[in-house]
Parts: sequence; structure tokens; C-alpha cells
Amino acid sequence: MSFNEEKKSCSVCHAYLFDEDDTVYCPECGAPHHRDCYDKIGHCALEEFHGTEKQYDIVREKERAEKGTKTDDKSAESTFKSRREQFKDSVECNNCGNTFPAIMNRCPKCGAFKSESQFKNDMPPVMFPQFDSLGGVPKDMDLGKGVTADQARRFVFANTHRYIPKFAAMSTGTKTSWNWLAFLFPSAWYMSRKMYLKGIFSCILLVAFSLLTLPLLSEVAVLDTSAAANYFEYSKILSEHMSSLGALPLLLSFIGSVLNIITRIIIGLFADYHYRNHVIDTIAEIKTSNLDEQEAFMKKGGTSFFGMMLGFFALQYLPSLIAMFI
Repeated sequence: MSFNEEKKSCSVCHAYLFDEDDTVYCPECGAPHHRDCYDKIGHCALEEFHGTEKQYDIVREKERAEKGTKTDDKSAESTFKSRREQFKDSVECNNCGNTFPAIMNRCPKCGAFKSESQFKNDMPPVMFPQFDSLGGVPKDMDLGKGVTADQARRFVFANTHRYIPKFAAMSTGTKTSWNWLAFLFPSAWYMSRKMYLKGIFSCILLVAFSLLTLPLLSEVAVLDTSAAANYFEYSKILSEHMSSLGALPLLLSFIGSVLNIITRIIIGLFADYHYRNHVIDTIAEIKTSNLDEQEAFMKKGGTSFFGMMLGFFALQYLPSLIAMFI
């Protein structure tokens, strides 16, 4: 390892010059260059200043560098002392109530920015709008059974700005709210929110409705084996041979499709209400037990990626697996 004690830098690329570097100096002003940099431009990078007061002077550059280093050291020391003093002061997060050093712009626990009144005059103003993880709901609002909005937020953990306001609205008697994820992926959504029984039940229902289409699929497959592997081919064969297909398979397939859609719509409408009841009941149970609240929230609340994937693949592939053995 080598060091650049003189703090010399190339006049072209401004990188520090070290002992092992191939260095050349301007014959007129003495400005240092990498040989490659000098050859690239073909002349001194400071040629325009030759013969003027701004001409490069190695002695003057050394004095300027030493003076600048001393000034920077004093400035850094002053800044360090100022910052160290600021760490002694603390503020309380308006969102979660956590106490943190006043020098920090946002709460390290929940990520909420400080309010404008919490900034001192010598500190920068808030540059970004404060994110309200409660969606405008007061953190001490009772959502039911003595469960506050702040406790529900810590339990839900993800996408709280959507769910907490819906929970607050439902505490007044509303039960319906539309949830697209629950409509499109019922089992995956329930299980991702750790409502495993509802996820399994919805999966069983939807798989059963899907199986009602098996008789029709079997008849279409007999007419043309290529239809089973391609949805568009299946639709084409179905339309061409509608008159030759049995009435019962068509009726069962129609009933299965209708029940599937109706079930998804019902889940989409009531999923948030189910989740609200799950959150409140679980938190109320935790509060009456001797469990550590924060640890229990992390274990029973939040989201489950494994549960989501299990619910998705079960609903996606279980009907086909069952059909293979029927």
C-alpha cells in the first residue's frame, strides 16, 4: 500500500497521484498529470491559465491544501460536538409513541416523520409529507373489545393505512367493504393474513365447485383430446359440439361456475370484516393472557408468505390433481 503524502492530484481526472503512478509534470507550470491523461489531451490541462495569476503554482497549492485541511478539521470537530449535543435531546413519535433522538428526522420504529413543531430552528424542515400508518384514525380509538387502533396497527403490520380506517368504519356497524385481493385469490389472501381455517374452508368450497365441471371436461376430451390441454381449443370444441353434449354435464358446469363467482363476490365483500373480527378477537385474547404483547403480535399477526403461496397453489392445482384420481 502506498500513500499520497503531498495530496497531489491529476489536473485532468483529479484523482490522487501515488508513488507507483506514471506521472508527468507540465514543463511550464509544473501541474501534475497521469501520463495517460496528458497524452489523451496532448497538453497541460491548465494551459489556459499559463501566464496569468491563476497559473498553477505547486508551492501555493501546498499552502492552500494545508490551510484547507486545518479548516476542515476544525469544522468537522465543531459539527461533531454539535451533533453529539443534539443526541442528548429526544422527542416522542406522534404515531407510535416511541422516544428517539431529536437529531433524527423520522422514528426508527415505525418510520413516521417528525411533526414540523418538533424540528428546532437550526435543523432542516420536513422535506416529505408525514406518512400516517393509521389512515387518519386516532391511535387511542376503541375498535371493539377495548382494542385500540394503535394495537390493531401493530398487529396488522402491513398495509395498515388501508385496514385500520376500514376497521374503524366497521365498529359503527358496517360489515361490507370490497377487497380485490380476497376476490381474486380467496384462499391465498385468508392464509396470508393467518386466518387458516377460513383459507382452508374457502379452498374446499372453490375446489368442490371446480370439480362440478369435470363431467363436461370428460365429454369434451372424448370428442377431441387436444381440448384438455388448451383453454381456447376447449372453448372451440365446446361451442362446435354443444348439441351433442349431455344436458347434465352442462348444467353441473354452469352451476359450478355460478357458485364459484358468487362465493368469490361474497368473500370480496366480507373479507375485511372477517379480518377485523380476527384482529380484534386475537388481540383481546392476547391481552387477557400472560403472553408478551409485542412477541405475540409478531407471532399471530402480520402476514405469512408461506401461507399465501400454499393457498394460491392449492386452489390452482388441487382440482387437477383430484381429477387425475377420479
